[in-house]
Amino acid sequence: MRAPGFGRPTAAVTPSYPPRGGASSRALPTVADYVIVGGGTAGCVVAARLCAARPAAKVVLIERGAPRTPAQEENVRAMGLLASVWADPGVAEGWLSTPNAGLDGRQVGLLTGATLGGSSAINAAQWTVPTGAYASTWGVAGLDDEAAGAAYAAAEDTVQPAPPPPRLMPVYTDDYVAASASVGQPRVADPTNRSNAADGVWPNWLAADAAGRRRDACTAYLDPVRRPGGACEDNLVLLQGMTVKRVVLRRQASSHRRPWWWRTRGMGGRGPRGECGRLVATGVELVPSAALVSPSARMQQKNGTDPPSSGTSVPSSHTLSARAEVVLTAGPYGSPKLLQLSGVGPPDVLAAAGVQPILELPVGRRVFVRPLGHIETKYEGVPVAPSANLSAGADPEVVAAWRAGRGGVIGIASTATNGRIAAEAGYTSTGWRPLIVGREFPHLFTYCFATSSTFGSLSLDPADPVGAPLVVDAKLLESPEEVAQLGRCLAASRAVAAAMPPPFVMTDVLPPPGVPIDEAYVRSIGQTAFHTVGGSAVGLVTDPHLRVRGVRRLRVVDASVIPSLPPTAGPVSSVYMLAEYASRRLLGGVGEWAMGA
Repeated sequence: MRAPGFGRPTAAVTPSYPPRGGASSRALPTVADYVIVGGGTAGCVVAARLCAARPAAKVVLIERGAPRTPAQEENVRAMGLLASVWADPGVAEGWLSTPNAGLDGRQVGLLTGATLGGSSAINAAQWTVPTGAYASTWGVAGLDDEAAGAAYAAAEDTVQPAPPPPRLMPVYTDDYVAASASVGQPRVADPTNRSNAADGVWPNWLAADAAGRRRDACTAYLDPVRRPGGACEDNLVLLQGMTVKRVVLRRQASSHRRPWWWRTRGMGGRGPRGECGRLVATGVELVPSAALVSPSARMQQKNGTDPPSSGTSVPSSHTLSARAEVVLTAGPYGSPKLLQLSGVGPPDVLAAAGVQPILELPVGRRVFVRPLGHIETKYEGVPVAPSANLSAGADPEVVAAWRAGRGGVIGIASTATNGRIAAEAGYTSTGWRPLIVGREFPHLFTYCFATSSTFGSLSLDPADPVGAPLVVDAKLLESPEEVAQLGRCLAASRAVAAAMPPPFVMTDVLPPPGVPIDEAYVRSIGQTAFHTVGGSAVGLVTDPHLRVRGVRRLRVVDASVIPSLPPTAGPVSSVYMLAEYASRRLLGGVGEWAMGA
């Protein structure tokens, strides 16, 4: 049932701009009503909703990733080619965290989408929703449980998550679900029912169609309104391959003397001494992304294959003015980074990066990064799962079948089930194939996702503030209770693997037989689940109406404003929900939600 007040974008392409190979700045737009920075999960939703409802308004959506090649497009769409997507720096940006004390000093890999659709285009496409009160605890104005439920329903109505059809269901899924039930983790019939918080396991619900093609924020929201004859054919401009290097902030002239407390209360943060008047976002400065050092080039420099550079050489920028509002939707890393590049953040972080401080706010100071642990179990009594064939993507017949809409091996998702364990504030996922390239063997992979209670941080890289990813201090597993919770989840998952039917002949691989899942093991295999929130948290950096505190005409609508991780679900459904809710409130234009407020 469609939620009241929401609906799918009106049947929806203006050409992506600039085309592959770039374009001159003369052709770039110089002014728009709404400038939306970041064509990821939230950005596609907000852009589609605004342009469809305001046909007289010019909406510009800026995405740093270049248009995908045909090969990249197939990798993104095919549910079974996730490993190839993660290995491609043209669509997924990867880098390392700082050393984690909770992991005995190990660094961990970080990953985020660097393409249209953002992380909804590169994730495992699992659709999990938090149960009970979650969004209502964020502090967003009007976002109670009823409003959140309506926005979740609107997102589900558009993205249409569902279990895969039988021909695309990973083999042995039913066996695993039955084994879970035998050890006290029953099958959950409707995992999208947010009022049912019961623990259990279920076959994946996926953001994909019945042919095994991913349905991300771009295909679900943008494509329908951008196609010829679509609602936004004439008023939505998509700029791909362009990176915003800062938001242009101007200080509004003050007509009278402010009281002494204005700087800290009225402004919502501290500005340089002696300055008065509220800041206003008037637009953005952007440059071609190709002019910035790529992650792969940066890795080559670190490996010594190229001479090191002193940082990215930033070309002259183009200014795009916003008549109504700038909306940051650049994701959990991109929006905090852009605020810091714009002079909004902790003074010490800005000074270290050579950025002139404009407004002191705790951008990137209260971040949660989700810890992940896993076990591996070998099966020898049944055939290897067909989906474990990671080389299938190179088989012409397999590819032709998928292109024809018949699914096949590369239409089968990399994961098979999800589950939740509320007592451990976590959830689980399983798969019969590895998530990295080059490993093909008969193993069951079980993952446990914990909920971090330790603040991490995000900071500009002083050596290359514009071109380099943020410096991420994830602080994974620094809390003993997090380690214990993850250990109990992994032990429960080990029991499920042991309960698989005898013909499977299951054998522990990681940890090996007889080795306990203790603190040492958990810390040795701990990683990040690529889930990060809080860099622009509501209440600290943004106000209840998602405005950057102390700045007019500048809002943030993405995972970075979410102040806590959902304990029994991934974050992507909640990002969709937030974008649906914020779009509706912005279009309503009442009070503090009025555009330009």
